[in-house]
Amino acid sequence: MTKISSYLTSSPSPSQSACRWLAACALVLGGTGLQSAHADNSGISVKASEINGQLNTQFNTQLQAIANSIHTGRISCELGAFVEVVADAKQPGFFDLKGKGFTYHMAPVVSSTGAIRLEDPKAGALWIQLGHKSMLLNQKLGQRIADECVSPQQALVAQAMRSGPPSRLLD
Repeated sequence: MTKISSYLTSSPSPSQSACRWLAACALVLGGTGLQSAHADNSGISVKASEINGQLNTQFNTQLQAIANSIHTGRISCELGAFVEVVADAKQPGFFDLKGKGFTYHMAPVVSSTGAIRLEDPKAGALWIQLGHKSMLLNQKLGQRIADECVSPQQALVAQAMRSGPPSRLLD
């Protein structure tokens, strides 16, 4: 496993780049039809399932960190609305979001911006949690379902922002 770690983090040669590309394909395809990835003449032979397992572990670690950051409970929103965020006891890492007229079963999603995101792709729902507020969007309808949702932790951040803006937008 150490050999795989050093291989994945080292600067790639052209043949190693090809091997990494195959490993990425294995991850996307779930390993379907791809049994191994070999680097030509590099002396490195790595099974795609090993790389796939390591990448999945890293990805799952990111998703678990996101799930651990989700504020739960009844969160008050603007105009008297609320969103109830409850961790799913049967599926760790998943959450049920409920409010007036909606219920969504959501999973954490890695975001390139660093914002904390939960998504229900089937319903098209998206929960975005920033440091000072959260919002619930329906991507299919292009509407905000709930905005200015503030948990007790976010209220503290919002208060701190009023007294002195953060150095980064997502803090």
